[in-house]
Amino acid sequence: MSYSIMRIEKIKASGVTGIQIHDRREKDGTSHTNKDIDWTRTKENVDLLNQKERFRTVVTNRITELNLKKKIRSDATVMCQCLVTSDNVFFSNMSRQEQTEYFRLSLEFLEKRYGKKNLVSATIHFDEQTPHMHVNFVPVTSDERLSARDLFSPRALRKLQDDYNRFVRENGYDLERGEIDSKVKHLNVEEYKVNTKFEQVKEKKAELDRLKQVDKQVDLNVEKGKFAYSVKEVEAMKDQNKALKIDNIQKDNKIKELENEVSKLQKQLETVQNKLQGLNVPINRLSNLESENRALQEYVKMHPELEKLLEHFNQMKEQSYHFGQVMCELKNKYLDMKDKREKSIQNTYTLGKQAEKCDFTAEGIRKLKKDIENARNKCQEYEKELELTKGLFKSRQKQVLQEHIEEEQRQLKKLQTYLKKEYEIEYIDIPQKLMQLQQEKKEALEGKKVQIQFTDGFDLDIEQTIKEYKYLKVLAEIQQKDLQEISFRMSNVEKFTLQGGRAFYISRDDRKEILERMKKECPELLKRCILKWEVQDSIESQEQKQNLTLEL
Repeated sequence: MSYSIMRIEKIKASGVTGIQIHDRREKDGTSHTNKDIDWTRTKENVDLLNQKERFRTVVTNRITELNLKKKIRSDATVMCQCLVTSDNVFFSNMSRQEQTEYFRLSLEFLEKRYGKKNLVSATIHFDEQTPHMHVNFVPVTSDERLSARDLFSPRALRKLQDDYNRFVRENGYDLERGEIDSKVKHLNVEEYKVNTKFEQVKEKKAELDRLKQVDKQVDLNVEKGKFAYSVKEVEAMKDQNKALKIDNIQKDNKIKELENEVSKLQKQLETVQNKLQGLNVPINRLSNLESENRALQEYVKMHPELEKLLEHFNQMKEQSYHFGQVMCELKNKYLDMKDKREKSIQNTYTLGKQAEKCDFTAEGIRKLKKDIENARNKCQEYEKELELTKGLFKSRQKQVLQEHIEEEQRQLKKLQTYLKKEYEIEYIDIPQKLMQLQQEKKEALEGKKVQIQFTDGFDLDIEQTIKEYKYLKVLAEIQQKDLQEISFRMSNVEKFTLQGGRAFYISRDDRKEILERMKKECPELLKRCILKWEVQDSIESQEQKQNLTLEL
């Protein structure tokens, strides 16, 4: 399965010109940073913005328009570059025009998200192994601040990946979203290209090894063929012997089937007997628990101070069960909403295609209508001209006009036949059909708009469900160890796939929100929660140091 890939890299002022040189291929025939460029295909690259200004000029002008109160730092991020691509499997099934359309739609997505006036350039590179697009823009926030940090926080980057994958799928591209909160290092643009190149080399090596095995197998089969040809008579005798043994083999198989059936029945009988024998232990245990409970009640009566402690313990116990049950319900809710969201995205795409089909059909009918009208007009013109053509010496001219009339009549009949066959209507029905198509298109677009609203609603509900689950998860984790086990044992009734599980990973941004909520709802747990995270961070830090030492 191919993935929708959109990677963000932050660029300081000192790096802007270098990006321009690379994107525009300003150093013909030479590139010290990218050896994969095929300079004979560089002319195929496409500049979607037709940007003629120097990148540094565009960036400087946009920052000047912001009227910032403070002077920007020399190491500030003044431009961001977005790499848009997928893998060769995805692009290999598309024409060059279709590839360009994919990138054009992706640019529309970025333009809407980060502002058209903030765009610096958008260049499609077809002169490397995998088609890709570089989109450069000034990182300006909605309140007109220069801040790549706010635009591309970890949470914002996750949201970007979610929204972009939804966008491409709503437009009919069957692409998966990358792993959520993956532990894999986020590569910059150049690192990603190197990594992709390495993966392609590995794939080619694997294919080469496979072909070598095929060659060996072919050679072996040839040798076998030679041997088989030399002992043809022996093989014929074997076939005769096989025919004689068929009856015995069938009988042996029947006996084995009966023996297997008897063996299964014996095992089932033993299982039932073992279960019956084992029932005594649980029954005795239940009786013991009843006795223990009565003894505990008597003991509490003798020691009243224990009653409050037991009541507090029961509250904690009930709370642990509550945490587990609610977390399990939230998981189910999350999975249900994910399914509905997927269907809503698919419906959005289907309705969009229906609207396009209405336009396509209407355009075809209009063209046919115009062709029919032209044929009729020509036929009428020829008929009028024929009526005006008189005289003994104009018989040849009359014959030519008559031939033209017959030709136009044949063409007219052909067009009307095609109209009926292709669109199932007569010429007189065209206005009504066009009105019908217009109405169908309007309904499809309205339905698409509703589906987009549904998907937006599911996105909000999913985000809220994940927040609630993370909060309860933290509360469950800071319980006593045995009570923790109760909560997570109940929660794990609903197992997650790896992708779904990572959606519930608690990031550092999540921690801030959780602490704010905990401060309002249960401040007595704050210290315990902070201590737990400090211990967890310390363990992770030590593990990272050990892994680094092993790598060195």
